[in-house]
Amino acid sequence: MIGEQSRTVAARVAAILNGGAAEPVEIDELLSAADTAYYDEDAPIIDDASYDQLAELAKALTGQAHQVLGEVSSELVAIPHAYPTLSLQKAYSAEEIHRFKESAARTLGLAGGPDALALSIEPKIDGLTLVLQYAGGRLVRALTRGNGKIGEDVTHNVRGLAGVPSEIPERERTLYIRGEAYLPLSRFAALHAAGEDVATARNTAAGDLRRKTGSQSANAGGINRAQAHGITFLAYGIEGWELSDRLPTQPEVDGCLALWGFTVPEYRVASEGPGPTEQFDQPATETGRAIADLLDTVEGVDFAMDGLVLKVANRDWQRRLGASEKTPRWAIAYKRLGMEYEATVRSVQWQVGRVGQVTPVLICDPIDMDGAQVTHYTAHHAAFYQALGAGIGAHIIVTRAGDVIPKVLRLAIGQEPDLHLPVPDHCPSCGTPLHLRNEKVLECRNAACPPKLRKALDHYAARDNMDIEGLGKEVIEALVSGGHLHSPVDLYRLTADDLAAVPLANGQLYGAVRAGKLVTGIENSRAKPFSTLLHALGAPGVGYPECRAVAQQFSLAELLALSAEPTGTLQAALTALHGIGPATADAFATYMVENAPWISTLAEAGVQVEREQLPQAAEGPLTGKTFVVTGSLEMGSREDVEAWIRAHGGSVSSGVSSQTNYLVAGVKPGGSKVKAAAKHGVPTISEQDLRALVEGGTS
Repeated sequence: MIGEQSRTVAARVAAILNGGAAEPVEIDELLSAADTAYYDEDAPIIDDASYDQLAELAKALTGQAHQVLGEVSSELVAIPHAYPTLSLQKAYSAEEIHRFKESAARTLGLAGGPDALALSIEPKIDGLTLVLQYAGGRLVRALTRGNGKIGEDVTHNVRGLAGVPSEIPERERTLYIRGEAYLPLSRFAALHAAGEDVATARNTAAGDLRRKTGSQSANAGGINRAQAHGITFLAYGIEGWELSDRLPTQPEVDGCLALWGFTVPEYRVASEGPGPTEQFDQPATETGRAIADLLDTVEGVDFAMDGLVLKVANRDWQRRLGASEKTPRWAIAYKRLGMEYEATVRSVQWQVGRVGQVTPVLICDPIDMDGAQVTHYTAHHAAFYQALGAGIGAHIIVTRAGDVIPKVLRLAIGQEPDLHLPVPDHCPSCGTPLHLRNEKVLECRNAACPPKLRKALDHYAARDNMDIEGLGKEVIEALVSGGHLHSPVDLYRLTADDLAAVPLANGQLYGAVRAGKLVTGIENSRAKPFSTLLHALGAPGVGYPECRAVAQQFSLAELLALSAEPTGTLQAALTALHGIGPATADAFATYMVENAPWISTLAEAGVQVEREQLPQAAEGPLTGKTFVVTGSLEMGSREDVEAWIRAHGGSVSSGVSSQTNYLVAGVKPGGSKVKAAAKHGVPTISEQDLRALVEGGTS
């Protein structure tokens, strides 16, 4: 059974929201299960609107708000927050915002009432909350929200992100910058178009940032996965000093952050309103117009926006209002549900993606969404489809707000889920038996499956990969349909005569001139670096940084030899490399094993398959010495320390051996490396000892 727990939770939530009876304790358990899936696994099992409705029902029944307590991953270092990261109160109407302002004005004793309370209003980004710590003006740590009291150390993945300056002018105090990390929707659309296994922009950003290790430092010629995907940070708050005197209002805080190099949100400041019955599509007050204005920007921004945040603008008033155990009393989130539509399911198609994922797509009657006639909606994966229970004729709620891809949210009110919907056990295209990954995703593992092959070839030839000019989708379709291509290696067997005679969809032949240009493009691709070739192969979830790390340690022949060993051998070799965790290693190894028959012939095609040379270290006081770095260090992330060592002439290795000169150990060093250092007689030194080697100390 696919995703039994996900199906059960989704079905119960749908039943309760459709009027079914439930005890408060069950609702709380369902919300907790949804929290775990969203915050800890980055794989939501119900949509935001259903979650919010269920949370409101829980509050109505118990008089208390559900407390979100995400767990802290055991894969990452857990660190307490200097200041708790609280959740926001939520409002779904002008009346609730009016009540929030009334309560705050009453607490502050404002003679003018709610209209005397100015609010700073900004977009609410659907991303991953981060807290950046700056000490002495330098970025020293980045934590996720975690459970609100303890966060996960993701500094290794945050350094170098767009919107994250490495230094700020304020050097006297330790400051904490709050904000949201997100994947721009344009980048998300590009990843999806390239066949990447991505569900939503938020999940992709969270997955990238919560990876166990970053990849190689920029000095070593690499960028981490979050950087490669274009994850961006938007800052909205500062803690760690008294702001009331120096920066008395929230807009001045935003201005200060912008001067320091952070990206900050667009905002509006308003006092009057909203009225308790005001409708934001027909605003009548200053605050109503500000809200309507910002909501209108949702189509023009490059991030997923799930509402607005309204903050008391005066910082001294924020301090006086304070916070409850769970939420600040000076801020509230206005959650406008995205534009949702009801559609009727007419048929279901199962589509095969580039890496073989078989995705259910529900075909419905056309709906006008912002001028586009939409008929196809992704149901994400097999587990979601079965949990949804939307058979032929079912009425479903669909949306395109906040995401690029039209998607299914839930069943319409009054619909009973069909919990016995079949899912295919063979590929709908090639008939190969399907595999089930993580109890959620169906996969076709036949490398020659036509739609999978077409998308794999398109990825292989892309500008950022082998850059084969002239090999577009139309040509790929013709070559695959004509039986000329069964894998990327077949490209290198094509001749200009073969290509010139290929008939295109319009009935015309490809022609000698275009054929000559394509052959030249194929020939030029042979010179691409081995790391580029590895990325072009398209193993799911394996990015440029991981491919670069592999290419610097193994040749293609060595990888194939390891993949032929007992299961787990190649995975173990890959996880020993810096920047590659178990999930990435498993995906890469599985891909190598399944595609070994054609990958093993790449060397004959003349492409680059030998190890890449590691970047040469600069000359300096550490020249001739090899270091291994372990543990948390004050100098920065492990990548930063390794880059510093290389900049001073030293070499860096990922494992301790008899050839290692020093093990540099910080807080919580790896036990295996410490034992290896003792075994090989390698001195273990501190950061201070390392600096002394450069500054002329004992070596």
